[in-house]
Amino acid sequence: MSLLTLRSFGGDGVDRTCFPRCNPPWGIASIVVVFALYLVLNFALGIIIAVLDLHAGHQISSSAMLLASLAGEGLLAALVLGVVRIRYHSSLRILGLSGTSWRDLLYYGVCGGLVISLLMIVAMSVFFSLFHLQPQPQSVVDLIVSVAHDRWLFLGCLLLAGVFAPFCEELYFRGFVYPVLRHRCGTPAAVLITSCLFAAIHFDLVRFLFLALLGALLAIVCEKTRSLLPAIAAHGAYNLASIVLLFLH
Repeated sequence: MSLLTLRSFGGDGVDRTCFPRCNPPWGIASIVVVFALYLVLNFALGIIIAVLDLHAGHQISSSAMLLASLAGEGLLAALVLGVVRIRYHSSLRILGLSGTSWRDLLYYGVCGGLVISLLMIVAMSVFFSLFHLQPQPQSVVDLIVSVAHDRWLFLGCLLLAGVFAPFCEELYFRGFVYPVLRHRCGTPAAVLITSCLFAAIHFDLVRFLFLALLGALLAIVCEKTRSLLPAIAAHGAYNLASIVLLFLH
């Protein structure tokens, strides 16, 4: 039985306290406040890093962009963990950070992420060709390409894309936001809203539909495994597979 099980079941025998079917102590207000603080603090942090870097040189370096990205993702995770632990005195298990198995991590996480990546690449290629679109590469892709010659910066980008960003983004969207919306609005609405928010934060209108689809699939992984960890693994595998396919192409 899952480590998240608190031995509280409904009449149908389904555990209603288990992630993501739990009823978290925080609500919509906390979700909005955390996101607003993240936007403000991340913007201020980006300006500080850019000013310091410009003071040292003539343009913003790749290392400063990487640092800003890492700091921004870390800030989002810190706000979520701070609210859950300090404001609401809740266990991190309520965010889905336990209660999984190696099978789920490999099957739904790593393998699922690789399959999703391949399907999304094919779908986007067909879509862009059909509508004769030539979208600009995402900023993180430009960053990875620009540091490919530097071993340590390239490794930092891989850690950002494969570990750090998936953990922080899943912690907020699927761990912090999704259970609240699921409890209040039901599963379909929660998947739709969370996925659209996830796509919107990437500020990529051309790829919005595909990013929303990715978010929906990651929510399904959480539903299937009752844990956030396989979704983090799937997100990381998706990002890394996309990078590999980028260089192969």
